[in-house]
Amino acid sequence: MLKLPINCQLILWNKQIVSDETLVTEFQTTIDLPILLLNSESTKIRATIPANAIKFPEMSKTATNCDSDAQLAKVCASMAYSVQRTVDKCVLNHKLANTTPTYVM
Repeated sequence: MLKLPINCQLILWNKQIVSDETLVTEFQTTIDLPILLLNSESTKIRATIPANAIKFPEMSKTATNCDSDAQLAKVCASMAYSVQRTVDKCVLNHKLANTTPTYVM
């Protein structure tokens, strides 16, 4: 859990800083319009996803049976799905970072 002191919290919604003057009773959030909580003391953005975490298994060049082929296919499909989720997360993070106003960063 992230512990961010209250005096360092910066809340953004709809490309604007939420303050006492701009506070609304209901936030209509979507995937394209999230509520962002930023640390006003830090301007560093860092990747938390290791770039080389996924390594597919070695493919055998010799003839194998259907059982080992099926197991290898399951492993490859699982790893490919993991790569897809990682890419989707990176795309979303990039999109959110680009929608954050530059004066906040």
